[in-house]
Amino acid sequence: MKNQAGAEIYQLACDSFYHTSSLQDALLAAGVSDAQNKVTAMHDVTEGGVLGAIYELCVVSGNGATIYNNQLPVAEVQEQVCKIFGLDPRCCIGAGSMIIACKKEFVAEIVTCLAKEKIPCVAVGELCDKRKGIKLVNNDKFTDLKYVETDPYWPAFYEALKKVVHEKKYTGRNIPDH
Repeated sequence: MKNQAGAEIYQLACDSFYHTSSLQDALLAAGVSDAQNKVTAMHDVTEGGVLGAIYELCVVSGNGATIYNNQLPVAEVQEQVCKIFGLDPRCCIGAGSMIIACKKEFVAEIVTCLAKEKIPCVAVGELCDKRKGIKLVNNDKFTDLKYVETDPYWPAFYEALKKVVHEKKYTGRNIPDH
């Protein structure tokens, strides 16, 4: 990966391992004054990425959603790493991220609260009646969001691991383990 992404992206990707908790995000959002009347649900982004987390939140809460693809944040490091492995960063493990559902009139307050602590937060859509479904909007086109059972990260990880093991075994090259 280092050869394809460059040393800086490689190092940032390695460093991201230490930023996989969304606890601070949750505590800050819950700490917004009178939060029990503002924040309605939270879900950490794990397997299935941000789209999987939104889908799960909708199913558990009995809601539908409209999600605006152009508003979904993707950091440069994740974008570069996913590009190397042919993955969609919106659907891959997103440890360290949090989905926060809140009443519409409090979005700006919660975004500002998190921004003060240098935690990026953006509104990506809205919950709606379950009968409307879970829709992803891309260029004004609404499509049903499909739930991905297996995070595409895992097959890509195992393929990359097999290549490294094979290269170590058959070339005798000393390939770093990280």
